[in-house]
Amino acid sequence: MSITAVPVRDPRSRPGKAFIQFPFELYQNEPQWVPPIRGTVAAVISRRHPYFQHSDGEAFLFLRGDTVVGRCVLLEPRLFNQHTGNRDVRLFLPEGINDDEVWDVIFENARTWARKRGAGRLIGPQGLSPLDGGGVLVDGFEHRASMTMMLWHPRWYAGAFERQGMKKYKDFLSFRAMTGDFSLPEKVSRVAEIAAGRSGLTVERPRS
Repeated sequence: MSITAVPVRDPRSRPGKAFIQFPFELYQNEPQWVPPIRGTVAAVISRRHPYFQHSDGEAFLFLRGDTVVGRCVLLEPRLFNQHTGNRDVRLFLPEGINDDEVWDVIFENARTWARKRGAGRLIGPQGLSPLDGGGVLVDGFEHRASMTMMLWHPRWYAGAFERQGMKKYKDFLSFRAMTGDFSLPEKVSRVAEIAAGRSGLTVERPRS
């Protein structure tokens, strides 16, 4: 059965709800995966995110019959491209089942969308800002992802991207600190106290 790419523009619509829900079902047995905030994804779908004041993008849901098999957002960061002199289109929130046909359709849809905008390069996964994280996980699958700036993928994702001709152009590293064995150096603590006093900022600690 063929796979259909469906543009998604309303997070309250049936495709919109399916777009947001899909990774929760895809990774339901993966304790290392950290879910995104649903409202943030909804803001991207509906173009309510401030990014769309200066740039373009579109969300797509991929269906085989009535079954959701993938999703992604394509982004044209016009302001960033203008600043860097690039003509990039970003692949954001790419999720799909472990099926080569699904990824063939996801990437062909992305390439077509990018060509229509005169893009010179398709990059990603990469989101609206560094807080969204970037890249495909290639090591450390056993560790739970952080809430921001880090993504988690199954082991086979990297192979799926490489099969589509994607190549690495930089590394993102994440470090894990065990709080029980960690203590901040005294000099750093003093500098932090001085900076906090000058800024007027306080650190609130949750009570529950």
